[in-house]
Amino acid sequence: MNKALVRNMEPYSLWKQTTVSGCETHHCMDEVPCYEKRFDNVLKFHEPGYAPVKDKTGSYHIDIFGNPIYDQRFLRTFGFYEGFAAVETELGWFHILPNGNPVYGERYTWCGNFQEGFCPVRDQVGNYFHINRNGLRPYIQNYRYVGDFKDAIGVVCRDDGTSSHIDAAGNFIHSHWYLQLDVFHKAFARAKDERGWVHIKKDGSPAYSNRFLNIEPFYNGQAHVEDFEGNLLVIDEEGQTIREIFKSQKNYIGSLSGDLVGFWKSETIKLAVELNLLDSLPGSLEEIAARDLMPKQNLERFLRALWETGILEKQDKQWNLTEKGKLLVPKNQAFMASACLMWPQVQKVWAGLKEKLTTKEIFHHPTFKEVTTDEESLQVFRLALKGYAEEDFSDISTWPLWERYSTILGLGQTAITVLTDILVAHPSLKGIILNENCPLYHVKLEDSIKPRLQQIFNTLDKPWNVKADVVLLPRFMHYFPDEEVRQILPRVYDVLSSQGKLYLFEMFLDPLQPAGGLLDLNMLVESGGRLRTLSHWKKLLSEAGFFIESYQSLKPHLQLVVGTKS
Repeated sequence: MNKALVRNMEPYSLWKQTTVSGCETHHCMDEVPCYEKRFDNVLKFHEPGYAPVKDKTGSYHIDIFGNPIYDQRFLRTFGFYEGFAAVETELGWFHILPNGNPVYGERYTWCGNFQEGFCPVRDQVGNYFHINRNGLRPYIQNYRYVGDFKDAIGVVCRDDGTSSHIDAAGNFIHSHWYLQLDVFHKAFARAKDERGWVHIKKDGSPAYSNRFLNIEPFYNGQAHVEDFEGNLLVIDEEGQTIREIFKSQKNYIGSLSGDLVGFWKSETIKLAVELNLLDSLPGSLEEIAARDLMPKQNLERFLRALWETGILEKQDKQWNLTEKGKLLVPKNQAFMASACLMWPQVQKVWAGLKEKLTTKEIFHHPTFKEVTTDEESLQVFRLALKGYAEEDFSDISTWPLWERYSTILGLGQTAITVLTDILVAHPSLKGIILNENCPLYHVKLEDSIKPRLQQIFNTLDKPWNVKADVVLLPRFMHYFPDEEVRQILPRVYDVLSSQGKLYLFEMFLDPLQPAGGLLDLNMLVESGGRLRTLSHWKKLLSEAGFFIESYQSLKPHLQLVVGTKS
């Protein structure tokens, strides 16, 4: 490079014009090398005009002429951002100034780059958080992962893998948590929940009701997306399709056929559980055949079918459980094993779907789970229902808000699991379970909560004669048609103290989305019940004298309404 020419150029514009060579050993300007030296590896120049490089002496930074800007050497070096560069040494990661000196004394197992005055780091025990330009933490919380700040908002990920947004002081800017999350770009952020990808607003709520397989950030009010059928679209900020880019040639016959033969999988898995085949794995074909479950040639076919369901995998001659398959063992403890024995019973009830849909009278009736007297079947049903309740309500028991109350009343089988977990987490609370006098609801209580949990065996149509600060209705009211909900809610109203609250957990239907349609039909068939929209619930609660204090979506299939006496 002509140094005389370089000295006459503006320093700011000089490094901006450089590129990394194709072999990544030096920098070029207009395809002409900036210097004679060749390195093992180079990265781009960054403000104020220095680039990370590596040679046999180690990693460091150079100026536009290929000269080191300091004497120190590191294991790895990265670009300067806001005047600081991340480096790695034998003692850990930290940031340096352009003179090579550390910015602060702390050492980390990883450092990001400074953006807007803050930088993500990971400490020695694996916690992620941000530091400021002085190397200090702006908040005390630790996270599973944190990202860069943009427009004073950053993404943080907690232990369960869900993510939310915080400000520079560590305060949450909304109460929503998503499976995946991006920073905000022009007032919208990309987010993924259990239904798919969606753009969200600053308050954390979805900008529209649709979900997509993939989405890009909005570009001047429009975004490129891919739906679940493989169609490529351009949508506006309300989720409406502006233009169809590509129409998928998806095989709808194959897709529909797969839906029609879905029972192949459920029946195959059910038999594997019934035979206790999964509990004996891993094993070879010969080892499994020695159990004399079926002829060897049939067993091989059966194992292949289980392989296709995704609960088994074959490695050489060994059959092993996949992570999905491990959910089914051991049979007498895994709630999913009980679930796969329970759902075929539900399938039998669906034989009455036509009759239930064509009748004009809809009324509540006990489910098969409630009328059976077979103790083995009851144990299966209880374990399945308890497992589903723990899966969906595990976080709810530790909510600090329960400490505001003294007595909580719960209705239904799910309430037994939720309320007992709340009592374990909050030793000062008392609970009441209203059990209908049927075998399903009989439950063994932990010794630690027996003195604080009262069980009342009564039917819903008789006076309950108790008082509570809170009534829990976790996935209970969907077992009843509107007429009977109108009878139950006034009793809930009477039970509550003057400042008492109703916590209603249900899946709410969205008039613009299909989610919940099959579960709604299942409730009709099983018990005469139904799922409802938020507006439907508002009407029913208002008729009973309740005012909706708050509403939030906990999961795509679980929403919460808090009602107070109006």
